[in-house]
Amino acid sequence: MVKFFIVGLFVLISTAYITIIAKEDPGYALISHGDWSIEMTLVLLVFSFAAIIISVLLSIYILYKLLSVPENLISWNEQRKLKKANKQANTGMMQLAEGNCKAAERALGQGVNSSHTPLLNFIAAARAAQGQNKREQRDKYLSLAFKYYPKAQIAIGITQAELEISSEEYEQALVTLRHLHSIDQSHKQVLKMLVDLYQTLSMWEEVAKILPDVKHKRLLSNDEYQELELETYRHRMLNLTNREDLPSLKLMWKNFPKKTTSNELMRCYYSRLLIKLGDDELAAEIIQESLRKNWSDEAIKIYGCIQEQDGVNQLKTAEKFLNQHPNNAALLFSLSQICLANQLWGKAKDYLKESIEIEADAEKWHILGHLYEVRLNDMHKSMACYREGLSLCQPETQSSLDIAEKMALDNIDIEANAND
Repeated sequence: MVKFFIVGLFVLISTAYITIIAKEDPGYALISHGDWSIEMTLVLLVFSFAAIIISVLLSIYILYKLLSVPENLISWNEQRKLKKANKQANTGMMQLAEGNCKAAERALGQGVNSSHTPLLNFIAAARAAQGQNKREQRDKYLSLAFKYYPKAQIAIGITQAELEISSEEYEQALVTLRHLHSIDQSHKQVLKMLVDLYQTLSMWEEVAKILPDVKHKRLLSNDEYQELELETYRHRMLNLTNREDLPSLKLMWKNFPKKTTSNELMRCYYSRLLIKLGDDELAAEIIQESLRKNWSDEAIKIYGCIQEQDGVNQLKTAEKFLNQHPNNAALLFSLSQICLANQLWGKAKDYLKESIEIEADAEKWHILGHLYEVRLNDMHKSMACYREGLSLCQPETQSSLDIAEKMALDNIDIEANAND
């Protein structure tokens, strides 16, 4: 608009200036060629040339516009389609965010051919199909996305794996992620999803294989990595224990890193598995070594569960710890367990009572009650212990306890009368 104003103003000023000059002296011009000649004023000649030039330029401009009409029409149509496609894509994304998967799929599918971002349309349409549990349609959209954008294979594959995991298609997701991992072993998201899926499927041997990559890529923080590493080792040992494969369990422990075999929690866990498989002697060696280096309530509890061949020596070893830990509830409880294994009922009762005085729980009361009932033949004290133990459990068990106690006491009275 400003340009037209400036041009118009220039033309107006020029015309006025030429008019003033022409009025004072219009000039004279003669054009002659052969037998003919043209005479006119100079001003008229100038205006004639200007008119011819303007006419030619105007004709060229009109011809250019006429020739560019088809191209402009095509461009306009494409812009209209693009605008409509973008509107449909926005509508589809909004519907997908609101959970209207059917409407979202329809909108995204209609605008995919004219959209500037068909890859996003296909991926979003796949998510919309997933929301309707249309798995075949979901896979079709993902296949189309890969067909149009093969360079986006990793991004499309990650989306496919996410959707397969969310629909609990774990085997298909495993195939997808393994394929992606073979293409790019350094991709962090693929590696993370693979680790998570292996954990979900309890494939701990596979987790162990990619632990070096997880550490190298710094996929997890130091604490998270150590936790994953220990969890992986624990599950691998547990799998061997469930198969009752003691030699393989010992070999696996021997091949673990030193920082793992020196970890207190891992040593305790390994000892429990050894006890479960019947190798109490090795478990005792590990626990005694741990207790000498660093006292642990967990370790001394495990020591009380061990049944060494020389039970008397085991009891002496445990009693030596009393000098350093005289009021340790876990130690006293373990001593009671060792005494029970060696049929030392009186000492077992005393250690149990001392442990309960420091730290009472339902298990200790139950063991003491059972000792009174079966070995010391004192039903009244036995029921009192059971009552104390159950009182530490759920409150609703109190009524059932009252009934059980009454029945037991009635039986005692009946037996006493019969003896009389």
